[in-house]
Amino acid sequence: MSLDQSHYDVALFSTGLTQSILSAALSSAGLSVIHIDQNDYYADQWASLTLSELLKWAANASTTSEPEHNRRATDVSLTFPASTEHEASQSSTPSKLPESLASLDRHYAISLAPTLLPATGPSIECLISSKVSSYATFRLLERTCVASPSAHGPDGSALTLTSVPASKEDIFKTKTLSLIAKRKLMKLLMYIATEDWQSELAQDSETAKRPFVDYLAQVHKMPSDLIDAVAYGVCLCSTPHETTETAMSCAKSHMSSVGRYGNSAYLVGQYGGAGELAQGYCRASAVKGGMFILAHQVRSAKYDKEAAKWSIEVRDVDSTITSDHLVSSDDMLEQLGLGSRRAAANAADPSRKLDVLHRAVLVLEEPIRFSHSAETKAPDSIQQDADQQQEQTQPELPPETGLIVFPPGSIGGNANTVTVLMMGEGTFSCPKGQYVYYVQTEASEAEAQRPVLEVLQPVLDQIVAWTSYDDASNDAWQPRAKPLVELTYRQHVSSHAGEHDEAGLSRVAFPPPQAEASATTRPTASIAGMTDAAVHQAERVYYDVLASRLPARVGGESHEDKVKWIRNAVEEQKAERKRRKGRDPSEYQGRGGRGADDGITSAGQDAEAGALPVHEENAYVVGFFESSSNQDDDDQDDADEAQ
Repeated sequence: MSLDQSHYDVALFSTGLTQSILSAALSSAGLSVIHIDQNDYYADQWASLTLSELLKWAANASTTSEPEHNRRATDVSLTFPASTEHEASQSSTPSKLPESLASLDRHYAISLAPTLLPATGPSIECLISSKVSSYATFRLLERTCVASPSAHGPDGSALTLTSVPASKEDIFKTKTLSLIAKRKLMKLLMYIATEDWQSELAQDSETAKRPFVDYLAQVHKMPSDLIDAVAYGVCLCSTPHETTETAMSCAKSHMSSVGRYGNSAYLVGQYGGAGELAQGYCRASAVKGGMFILAHQVRSAKYDKEAAKWSIEVRDVDSTITSDHLVSSDDMLEQLGLGSRRAAANAADPSRKLDVLHRAVLVLEEPIRFSHSAETKAPDSIQQDADQQQEQTQPELPPETGLIVFPPGSIGGNANTVTVLMMGEGTFSCPKGQYVYYVQTEASEAEAQRPVLEVLQPVLDQIVAWTSYDDASNDAWQPRAKPLVELTYRQHVSSHAGEHDEAGLSRVAFPPPQAEASATTRPTASIAGMTDAAVHQAERVYYDVLASRLPARVGGESHEDKVKWIRNAVEEQKAERKRRKGRDPSEYQGRGGRGADDGITSAGQDAEAGALPVHEENAYVVGFFESSSNQDDDDQDDADEAQ
């Protein structure tokens, strides 16, 4: 295969969400970009796969010869328990799909990275400013529930589902909280809305770093059930050690998101979610001239310091590809022998704790009917609930999307939070009448050493038990159906959160680092924070690329100084565009032209003639997802104001 051109400004390995966002931004800024992905599908570790692609992915993950610390996934098991062919198979990963599922293969979009998108924040603003929002469709997250131990569960069940109020209106309407608990919750939310907590935590670093659950118990005097609802249902803390500062930021995001698109703080992407978003950004990059090569293995990548260029050899590509800058995932660089010193030191340390996520995917023919969960009612609402129950004649329809959170210690001795995301046929993730359940938890040090299925089995059994409940039947608990698809695996987290290496190279980690990341910040484990973190990571690398292209005399001596100079220039340009769009009325001229008393001096006219701030090189710096061809685009001004 031959290419029309052999040199590009930036080469990117993999089409993951971060790389795809970065590619669209760089192409929009006028840089030439080439993507190379060894997979025959887009989005890499963020991908949404059909069943046949999932089967191939599981087989490749099970048979790879890479060392464990370089592998993306281990302990992979993909089975089809409801199939008769499964009973005869002893393999953890069958060689082919059951006939009953093969005919529906392309009706599935199973996500390797299920995510929730906050209704406000970097993810949504990036979709709007890049215009990729026209390629994507979403549904609201309809229900969020916290699973809690209770003796009042249906049929004596030890776990019940308690709905998490999404808004102030829900708080007043809910029957699961007492009046005292409602007052405490409203007091906390009003405190978060005032933003006083930001200055207070900035002055009190000890409180900022304190676990959020301890802060709620000691400062706000909340009972344990309310702490679970706030910390794990609203803030979606992934561990009981989540800091107060981080959790309060999540609560603030939750509050600002509710009501933007409906009575929910989160959106659920259709057709698998993040994988479809990555394809949308790749499409936006291709429209601007981005080049994509899928299903081709990178043989080598070498950096020539004298020429300041990368030389890249790709299988079945005739010519050598060169680029000024290279962006790649950690594992890809490890395969090419370009691992960082930090990663090498971590791999050589036998005592190093390996960070992992335990994941599972279930496909069932029944939903979880949240209305049957026998929520524990507050004493002052029991009589009111009994009166309303007599008036109800039709059962509540199950939601198409729902999130269940198991707080630490609530099931199977789980050390950290377990989240279960339910997606029905309305999300176009599965055929009609089926539901996909995504299970995720951050493994503790002890859990990381145990088989994934053993750790997650209590959660999987509980999901099947809840889907076996039919409140329209006289015998509510039905025989437990076997899952159509069951996938479990251990996903390895990058040894570092991402860093800028030597000149011309930027690393991209998966999962991406938290928004306030430094190179040592832990990766994002929350299901609601991954897309925002990917946008932040893409923006960081974007300015790294621009800084590496500046002449040596511009912006400062160090790379950090150049990045800071570029960001300041972009902010000045945004401020100038807003100033020009919202001029003072005295600056407008009338029919007769400007007069001596119009408030416009000759000096003001000279200043007005300059479109934008002029820096020492007379160069316009293109910001993240700004157009390089039309600096005064009205759409870009609107996007700036939206942010």
